[in-house]
Amino acid sequence: MNYFLKKAIYFLTVCLAVAALASCSSIERQRLEKGQTLLIYMAANNNLAGNAISNIEDLDNGYLPKKNDKNVLLVYRDIGGQNPELIRVYKDNYGKPETEIIESYEPHNSASPEVIHRILNRSYVLFPSKINGLILWSHATGWLPEGFYGSNLLEADPYMHLVKSFGSDNSDPEETNIDELKDLLPIRYDYIIFDCCFMGGIETAYELRNCADYIIAAPTEILAMGFPYGRIISPLFRNYGESALKTICGYFFSQYSSQEGIMQSATISMYRTEGLERLASMTKEIIDGNREKIQSMDISRMQPYFRMNDHWFYDLGCFMRELCTPVEFNEYRNLLNEVVVYKEATPMFLNSIVLDPDNVFGISTYLPADGNKELDIFYSRLDWNKATGLVDTDQANGSNAF
Repeated sequence: MNYFLKKAIYFLTVCLAVAALASCSSIERQRLEKGQTLLIYMAANNNLAGNAISNIEDLDNGYLPKKNDKNVLLVYRDIGGQNPELIRVYKDNYGKPETEIIESYEPHNSASPEVIHRILNRSYVLFPSKINGLILWSHATGWLPEGFYGSNLLEADPYMHLVKSFGSDNSDPEETNIDELKDLLPIRYDYIIFDCCFMGGIETAYELRNCADYIIAAPTEILAMGFPYGRIISPLFRNYGESALKTICGYFFSQYSSQEGIMQSATISMYRTEGLERLASMTKEIIDGNREKIQSMDISRMQPYFRMNDHWFYDLGCFMRELCTPVEFNEYRNLLNEVVVYKEATPMFLNSIVLDPDNVFGISTYLPADGNKELDIFYSRLDWNKATGLVDTDQANGSNAF
């Protein structure tokens, strides 16, 4: 879809939303604005439909707000074979889980920018709150451009059934790039959680730096069972804050670290977006002073977060350490720790990736030394590259391939 037409649609939707918001009951708004609204956005019209159903059912096993509570839990579910719905999940006065259908929709592509924007905006209009959280649940491929991942796999993946590798909908190939995602989020969220693969990258975090205070994501893939939804709602609603978000990360990690064999596979990180501008500034200084080292660096020394041939995700801290003097890296690591405020990783991921604690700093990056021209062109338009100059835009030559 034409870029300017997308912008026009977004603008019109926002105008309609403001009008609808003005018509809300002032009493209802006052009640909701004291609490929290969490929306779990499930784009599961794909091979993850069964996992989506399991995650929704798992909500019933944990804390749920009551219907007249100040907190609201919403789930948008687009599950294969069913019409998409926006539902509210709560417990009645007797503690029984209940589901209320807020809105139903005709089949559409829940991975498209227009649909994501419409649902997120509608949820905020209906349930405005003091604290707003968002969980994005689907397949994802980090910062990679739409359609690139699936068309560039060179070998069969024996563990494809185990991972949820944002946006995949069987009805339409259109997906949402991260530079589009930042424009379609209707508000600045207190937190965004990515229950999908490869979203724990500096490119994603920096692109969304003005869209959320905190971002929780995995630098690697995420196994298809996702987050333990029966456990994570309670800390969010009962004691929201940075410590509650870290508790959620701990619940996620313990779910996998306690497994045996191949299922003991997980990475999880939490990013405080406040420090990203300072991190970008120092990254640019280091890159500008060491550009000649990047193309000739020994890639085997870098910590990978990918399996097989998908060499688009390496550890940022490990990469920068290779460019810096020890004194420079100590300063850089301090800035990095202001952004990456939580990180955990199992020793291995799917028997394919060794996750060395000395090399895992908890956030990934693209390396042009192990990339390609097509990706360099797309990468040059991302905010992280504009801020740091990691990919030389002159060499990318301004192609309109994307």
